Amino acid sequence: MFCSFCTIPDDRGPADPRSARRSGPSRSRVVTTWILLLVWLLLMSFAVVSAVNPAWLQELSRPGIDTEATNYKKFADDHLRRGNHRLAIGQYQYVLELDPEFTGAQVNLAIAYGQVGEVERGIQLLRSALQQEGDPQGDIYLNLGELLEKQGNQDAAARAYEQAIESRRALCADSDLYPMYVKLGALREDQGDLEPARAAYTAALVNKLDPHRTYREMLRRGLGRYREKDEVLPVIRRLIERPTDQIDLSRYDLGVIRYTQQMDPETARICSALARIHAARGDLAQAIVFLERVLQIRPGDTSARDELQSLRRRLEAAGPEAGE
Repeated sequence: MFCSFCTIPDDRGPADPRSARRSGPSRSRVVTTWILLLVWLLLMSFAVVSAVNPAWLQELSRPGIDTEATNYKKFADDHLRRGNHRLAIGQYQYVLELDPEFTGAQVNLAIAYGQVGEVERGIQLLRSALQQEGDPQGDIYLNLGELLEKQGNQDAAARAYEQAIESRRALCADSDLYPMYVKLGALREDQGDLEPARAAYTAALVNKLDPHRTYREMLRRGLGRYREKDEVLPVIRRLIERPTDQIDLSRYDLGVIRYTQQMDPETARICSALARIHAARGDLAQAIVFLERVLQIRPGDTSARDELQSLRRRLEAAGPEAGE
């Protein structure tokens, strides 16, 4: 019996060792892995930095945040002017999320709260705004007085108006104080305090007819008119920041300025209030003087004309003593 044996040779691999396949991952896979690892580390670093929110990052993002807050406040102001108070409130709240110390947004949000009946929220917001240094406190106190008056707290409202006057006078002696004096005078008149009301209305008239105040009001209007003129705005701001002197006024015809002031409808309203106060105090002659000034400004005011005729009859009936 014949048997044939065959042997299977050992697998020794390829004859050329250079053609052998390398063990482990390829070079491209290693590079890709390292790139992904670096990207992950960068993302984690950004996440940590964003969570910590360091001062340098806040400083870098500040200009963008300020711009966004300013733009949203403009949208909110437009809603407020149009009477869309709820929409304005939502916009102002978002502005304050971006910039919690945006005083203009705080004040206008408080006004919007007052318009929808949430007076107490507006008052608290304004009192919080007063704690921030460097803000126009005169305007804040003025709006606070209006909300306190709406709340029925007349004594606190009167104090707020007085603080508004003092704050704005401290900032600039020839500021527009007459609107605050008018509000204070009207409040005192409603309370029946005729002498404080007369004093407030008189101060309002003096401030209204001050040419220094008119000059500064003209400068403030110039800020809006020349807001695109970078070479003009710094000059206007310097003129506003320093006290007004006679040299500033010498460039203008004061006769024209005074005539414009005296014929202003707001001047007529103040004179009408003073006529009312003097008549209530029994000073008929002085009341007549102020009503005559009202009719110079508003010749067609039939109510003022009828009141003037009534006062003249009362003065004539009372005799010479009433005119002293």
